[in-house]
Amino acid sequence: MQTPACSSHVKAGLQFIRSNRSTKRKHWGPSLSIINGTTVKLPLVVRKALAIKKVLTEMPISVRRHELIVGVSVQANILKKPDLPTYATKEELEAAARRMTSPRSIYGHSSPAYEKFLRLGFTGLKEFAEESRKDDSPWYDAVVLSVEAVRLLAERYQSLSKQMAKDEPDTGRKKELSEISETLSHILYHPPETFRQALQAIWLSHISFTSTMNFLPLGRLDQYLWPYLRADLENRIISAEEAQELVDLFWIKCNDLLEDVRLQEYSGDPAAPIEKGELIRGIGHRAVYLGGRTTLDRMVLGRGTAQQFLQTVTLSGLTPDGEDGTNPLTYMSMNATRRLGVPQPCLYVRLHKGSPPELVDLISDTIRAGCVGPTIYNDDVMIPAFESLGLEQAHARDYTSDGCWEPHIQGRTYFKHTWVSLAEVLDRILNPERWQSIAVPMYREDMDPFSDYRPIDPYRITSFAELLDEIKSILERYIRGFIKAREWFEDGRLFDIAPLPLLSAYAEGPLESGLDITRGGFLYTFHMPELSGLSHVADSLAVIKKLCFDEEKIPLSDLLDAVRGNWHNREALRALVQTRAPAYGNDIDYVDVIAAELVEHYIACIQKYGSQAESSICYLSGIATYENYPELGFFVGATPDGRGSGEPLSSNASPSIGKARTGQTAAVNSYLKLPLGKLTGGSILDLSIEAKSGLLANLPAFIRSFLHGGGNLISIAINDSQKLREAQKNPEKHRDLKVRVGGYDAYFVDLPPEHQELQIKRIEQYG
Repeated sequence: MQTPACSSHVKAGLQFIRSNRSTKRKHWGPSLSIINGTTVKLPLVVRKALAIKKVLTEMPISVRRHELIVGVSVQANILKKPDLPTYATKEELEAAARRMTSPRSIYGHSSPAYEKFLRLGFTGLKEFAEESRKDDSPWYDAVVLSVEAVRLLAERYQSLSKQMAKDEPDTGRKKELSEISETLSHILYHPPETFRQALQAIWLSHISFTSTMNFLPLGRLDQYLWPYLRADLENRIISAEEAQELVDLFWIKCNDLLEDVRLQEYSGDPAAPIEKGELIRGIGHRAVYLGGRTTLDRMVLGRGTAQQFLQTVTLSGLTPDGEDGTNPLTYMSMNATRRLGVPQPCLYVRLHKGSPPELVDLISDTIRAGCVGPTIYNDDVMIPAFESLGLEQAHARDYTSDGCWEPHIQGRTYFKHTWVSLAEVLDRILNPERWQSIAVPMYREDMDPFSDYRPIDPYRITSFAELLDEIKSILERYIRGFIKAREWFEDGRLFDIAPLPLLSAYAEGPLESGLDITRGGFLYTFHMPELSGLSHVADSLAVIKKLCFDEEKIPLSDLLDAVRGNWHNREALRALVQTRAPAYGNDIDYVDVIAAELVEHYIACIQKYGSQAESSICYLSGIATYENYPELGFFVGATPDGRGSGEPLSSNASPSIGKARTGQTAAVNSYLKLPLGKLTGGSILDLSIEAKSGLLANLPAFIRSFLHGGGNLISIAINDSQKLREAQKNPEKHRDLKVRVGGYDAYFVDLPPEHQELQIKRIEQYG
């Protein structure tokens, strides 16, 4: 379909983003409390709902002049955000701390059941909660209070827009404000009937979550909103041009949170002494993702995460009944991403063998336009992987992206993830003394998978097979320990301090069962202990196998000395291993077979110990780092592939930076040799393509080849390395230049220097 020109509202909205981006924003709501002599006697879950209500009924609201969809979140970003008003007593907080939890043990990451919500509306959802009540549990009271709080937020905006319409001298804007007020008046008491009403209801729900500490993806937006747009178009309530304007304005709303993004500072020395039991940067924070109290308290991540808001939108793909889901709203959403050039929402498109060719062409055009996406899922691989876990076929077909790219089932999944560092495993074998001398405790004592590990002497390794067996043994220990710790957390401790009554209302399952999400109310609970550091370990093992054992060019003891000394005064040896040994990402079986064998063993361990678990948690397998590849490499020493101590790992399932020397097609071929169909949680290949590359002309064929070869997930970013270098020197001239950062889109100049340099190197390696 032909794309209409940007409206004056959209142009004004874009200008608003540019003018207000990176400006210091005054945050609302510090030091608030709902605790008093009366409320302190109420159950904690009810007090949590009262805290949600206090935020949504008291936070500042505004309607900007360019807006037709209204609502402003009070949160800053996923890491630095205000607490909810205090709702727990001092004694409850202390008891929670002893169990590694706190009111900030909120994870987000789960797509709400927006199709269900739109069918019921605010009032209908509240009535459904009341009718679902099975007993006098205060949890239902908390759910009803939370849902009513969202409706009250809508009521506040209705009153504001109505008053603004009365006071507005411009007749055109007066009419628009009246229409905003009328839209809100309808959804206050009735389910949405029009596309505009549905968009407004979704947005107010979304900011209600972000304003109360839950950052959530938007899910399959073109599927749950299309019935409303289709009816409007058929009944001539709206034109295609007007619909595109509303989509554009919704996209612009998703960028509200970009304010003061460059001014956020995530300081903290990861090597500083910490209290016993606290979790830290890098490898050790795996336990954070169990739901521990440091989920947001102490974890130190790179400043790149300042632009991560988890606002993903997933388009197209098979519907639950097996039909292709591509519709005009799919194309309108793609158009919005392509022409607005904003980083939010992050766009994902699901393709399958029956996807229309014009959709693949539009994806290619969007990528070529410098939109660093959309990221592409392969339904023909992802859906069978979910079905292999025992999911209903209709549910498996209804998957969507989480905050970065991790897939889960829309409205039915409580999703969490953590990392299993293969690079840590190798480092513990080759340099055990270094791990024993690290001043910072890497794990809590009762969750340390290596507490009784007795390392071997690496200088006594006599064969490659012996080393590989030791890696597999330690990796199994790692995974077994993690799953044991995860199961340990399934004792209700999260509900006792951080229940989720609002998100539970917007889900399939909790209201029917009477169980909060934190007590297993979702139909599915996914936890993915993701493999990181694959390329570095595969490349390192190829170095050892080829140069130390097969060809005997380097004594293993010499290589160990160089690695343990962080390559100091060993540059000749470092150059040798970096040039003479094969590397993953170049379509060389010698190293790709090693990578595949490591992944096969990882999957087998997940399946083995996941099947032995007593809980109903479904443990997924996947290869991932997201944007945290600098942090995941922080505590890992030098590796035999030439990487220095503390240097970043490669992103997700991508080749190590500087190692993919034979082009993007070779990188894809190496990736396709991994057992991708068994990776139930997906595995993304991040590809960067130089803006002048001849590959761009054949991008649709390149994408189809990836899908036909069995790839499950790919992100393609087009950039000019020279322009990125210029942006480093003159950031103000390149403020709108975007890149892909492991799991989300971001403005390049707003990234910290270490992330900028990695972006450039990733492109230059293919030059």
